[in-house]
Amino acid sequence: WVCGNESCKRRCPYSLQRCPYCLTDRSSHTLHVVFMLHGFRAQPADMHHISDHLLLRHRRLRVYLLHSCFENTSKSLVILASRIAQEISQILHTLESKGQTATHISFIAHSIGALVIRLVLNNPLLSPFAGKFHLFLSLNAPHLGVVFARKSLEWGGKVVSLLQSSALVDELLLKDDKNPRNALLYRMALNSGLSQFKYFYLVSSCQDAFVPFHSERAETTPAILEANSVEADAYQEMVTAFWREFRKEGSKTVIKKFDVCYDSI
Repeated sequence: WVCGNESCKRRCPYSLQRCPYCLTDRSSHTLHVVFMLHGFRAQPADMHHISDHLLLRHRRLRVYLLHSCFENTSKSLVILASRIAQEISQILHTLESKGQTATHISFIAHSIGALVIRLVLNNPLLSPFAGKFHLFLSLNAPHLGVVFARKSLEWGGKVVSLLQSSALVDELLLKDDKNPRNALLYRMALNSGLSQFKYFYLVSSCQDAFVPFHSERAETTPAILEANSVEADAYQEMVTAFWREFRKEGSKTVIKKFDVCYDSI
C-alpha cells in the first residue's frame, strides 16, 4: 500500500498497519478523487478557482480538470460523454497502476458539464468504480433542458441551432426528436444514475440568464402545470422520473438544493 501522507507517499509492506517512514496509520490512507467539468463554450481553466479553493481547504484531495470537451461543447452530449468517460477511466486506471486506488470519487460540473457527467455515469467504462461514487455537485445545470425558459433564451437557442447546426442546442430544447418523449434528456431522466452517490447537491440561481431556475432544481412551475401541450406533459413526466430513483426503498442519497443570489456574494 502507498502511504497517504502527501509528504511521504512511499510504498509500505502490506503486513504493516503503519508507515515505517513517517508513522502514518494505514487506516488513514484514503484517496478522494474529484473530477471537474466546465460548461458550454468554456474551458478547463474556468474551473481553476474552484479547484484551488478545494485544495486549500482539503489538501489530500486529488483534483482533475477534464479536457475532452474543450472546443467541442456544441457537439451532441452523447459524443462529449463518450470522450469524457474515456478520459476519466484512463485517469483512474493510471492511478491504480501506481498503487493509488481511489476510495472516493466525486464530480463537480457546471452547466451542460453536469449533463455530460450524468451520461458518463451509465457508461460501462465507469461501472467498476460505481461503488466509490461520493458527491455529485451540480452548478447551474439544465437537468431538464431549457424548455419553458425565458423567450430571449429560447429564441436565442433556436437562432444558434440554425446558424451552427448545433446538436447540443436541439437536445437542450428537446428538439432532437419529433416526439419529446424520445428526446435524449427525456431518456436521461428515466435513468439518471445519481442515486449511486452518497450526496447529490444542486446549486441554482433565479438570476441565471441562461438556464431556467426550475431546470436547475429539476422542478416544475405553476405555468408548466397549467400548460396544455405535449411539451408540458413530457416535462412533467421528466420531473417525476428524475426523482423516482431517490424515492425507492433503500435509497440513502442525501439531497440538498442551494439557491444562490450573486448580489450577496
